[in-house]
Amino acid sequence: MFYYQESKNPETNQPVYGRLANAGPKKRVMISTGDESVSLTGVLYYFVRPNQPKAVTPANIVTEVVFGQLDASNGKMLESIDQLLANMLIPLFQQYEDWGALKTRSNINVQDFLDAMSQFTATVNGASDNIAHQVKLAPSDNDSTLSTLATPNDYQTMAQNGDFISECEKLMDKWCKQIEKV
Repeated sequence: MFYYQESKNPETNQPVYGRLANAGPKKRVMISTGDESVSLTGVLYYFVRPNQPKAVTPANIVTEVVFGQLDASNGKMLESIDQLLANMLIPLFQQYEDWGALKTRSNINVQDFLDAMSQFTATVNGASDNIAHQVKLAPSDNDSTLSTLATPNDYQTMAQNGDFISECEKLMDKWCKQIEKV
């Protein structure tokens, strides 16, 4: 898969537009193998040509090319995938009459495929709902202290530090109150 996306300003992590883009990193085409650190941050427009032997012309583009978009901006990628599956792909597959070598829709493999697609859509929908309703716990002021602890002795020493324990207890109380609100 490949996609085109605006470069990010390294200081603000925001897209760079207009003349400012010319001064810094350029817009670029990203080629994804699924394991890179650069992820989609905006809208992806996709074009799929299911019948590859046929040439695409202005006259047949409507019937030979499937296209749409996925919106990954503001963390909405799962929501976009859910909408694509539920509103387009599953209804499309359910209307197929000719399943090639599988012959008909009543074939057990076709039914298993349709059931798996529906289950996957439900899973994506559930994940999207979970992310939308997540609780962001208050950050700890002791992260730098905790990151230096390496051995059991380090932890025992900190366990005897009254100020540290008091701060941890306050943080736990705050987290409990945040969780109770849910």
